[in-house]
Order: sequence, then structure tokens, then C-alpha cells
Amino acid sequence: MGKNASSCSTEQQKMERNLFPLIEEWLGVELKSDAKVYVGDAHIEPDFINEDEKIVGEIFAHIGTLLEGQKRKLAQDVLKMLLLERNRNVVFRKIIVVCDKAVYTFLTGKSWLAECISEFGVEIKFWEISEEERKNIIRAQVRQYR
Repeated sequence: MGKNASSCSTEQQKMERNLFPLIEEWLGVELKSDAKVYVGDAHIEPDFINEDEKIVGEIFAHIGTLLEGQKRKLAQDVLKMLLLERNRNVVFRKIIVVCDKAVYTFLTGKSWLAECISEFGVEIKFWEISEEERKNIIRAQVRQYR
């Protein structure tokens, strides 16, 4: 079933696509985007992965305070990366890229999720985006009723 226009995340997806080659350059490796990665009988689809270099990550293009569902999505992203590590029996470099200081502060602050992120070695990378890109994401979030 398709999403209606007001809940469409086109702007966030565009931001993720724009950040992808910059993340590859920052890491110095070629990454696969949205690959279907099997973990036992299930699969995950991280935003980026390089299994040879043991790198896996997510890009979270959101501006401002997080709603409970968004916090849950981030927690699920962390859990999927940990499942990949356990399934492969190897430590991956686990990264969540964010483009908003409020989101960065939440993920590195004082919450059970921030504690898990720290305890399990998940890197939180803040990526500065342009004011125009920020405004585009904010407009989309308003349209989506955040």
C-alpha cells in the first residue's frame, strides 16, 4: 500500500542519497546502499554497508525534537546492527549519521538508548548540511505532521 503525499519522505530520502557519496569519501571505502543483508532466516537493509571492511550504518535525516516513533526507529537500527555483528561473529564499525544537533545530542546524551549506543560502540556522526537542505527537511516534516 502506497503512502499518501503528506507522509511521503522524499526530502529525507534525497538527503540520504546526497550524503551517501560524502560518507563513502569520509570513510575511504566503497559502500553498498540499501543492500539486503541476510542474518539467519531474516534480513536487514542498512542504509550503507561494506562487509569486507566490516562497516555498517544508517543515515537519519531528521531535524529537531524526536517523537517516540522516531526514537523507536533509531533503537531498531541499533538492534539490527548488533544482530548483524552477532550473526557474523565479528565486530563491525557501526555508524549512525545525523544532520541535526538536537538529534545528535539525544543520541549522545542521557537516555537508555544513548547508553546502549555508547556501550555497544555505535558511532554517532554529525554531518553539517546547508540551510536550504535543513529548510527542505523541515518543510517535509511539517507536511508529514512530524
